[in-house]
Amino acid sequence: NQYCDISYDFQAPIRETGELAGSYHQIKKLHYFLNEFGDRLAPMAPVIPSNQKSTEDLQWAIRTDGESGFVFGLNYYRNFKKPLQSGVQFEVSLEKGKILFPAKPVEIVDSCMFIWPFNMDLGGVNLKYATAQPLCRILEKGVEKWFFLKTKNVQPEICIDADEIVLFKSNGKPVYPKADNYLLTDINAGSGNKIDIKTSKGKNLRIIILDESEADNVWFF
Repeated sequence: NQYCDISYDFQAPIRETGELAGSYHQIKKLHYFLNEFGDRLAPMAPVIPSNQKSTEDLQWAIRTDGESGFVFGLNYYRNFKKPLQSGVQFEVSLEKGKILFPAKPVEIVDSCMFIWPFNMDLGGVNLKYATAQPLCRILEKGVEKWFFLKTKNVQPEICIDADEIVLFKSNGKPVYPKADNYLLTDINAGSGNKIDIKTSKGKNLRIIILDESEADNVWFF
C-alpha cells in the first residue's frame, strides 16, 4: 500500500474519530426534511428548467403534483465560488393559477442551499409559500407546531391563505389579511419568535422559523 499515512474519512459527515463534520449539519437538514415530508415529495414530478447552462447560474428545480410542491435551490459549485445571485424570484404556474414569490426579489449567496414550499397544507390552512425550509411538525399541549429553517442570508417570508383562519398573531400582535392572504415579510428568525394561528375549526397552530445557528444545531427526537 503506497498511500500516504493520512486520514481516510474523505470529508465524511461523521469523521473516523466520531466527530461531526460541518457537512453533517447540512445533510441532517435534508434527512429531516425527507423523513417528515418524503410522503408528500415522492409522488411529485420533477420540473427542471432548461436555461441553466452556466456554472455561475443559480441551480434550481421544482417537484410538484400540479397544485403544491417545493422549490429546490442551490448556489454551490465544488472548488468554485459562485457569484451572488441577485433578483431571485420564482413564478410557478399551477393548475389553479400562478404563484410569484417572494414578494420582493432576494439575493442568494455562495454555498446557499434551500427548499421552499408552496401550497403546503399546514394542519388545515394553506401555506401559499415560504422562503424558509420545512423541518418538522410537533403536536404539543393541543398546539400543532410547525418548525422551519431560515435560508442563509435570506429574510424569512411567509404567505398564508386567509381561508379557515379566525385569528392570526405574530409575537402576540394581531395581523390582518390583505387580498385574502396573510403576508409576513419582516419575520425575525429564532426560536423565541412565533406566529400563532387559530382556525375556524378551533385548531391552534404555531409557526417557528429557526435562525441559521439554530438550524445547524437542531435535533428532532
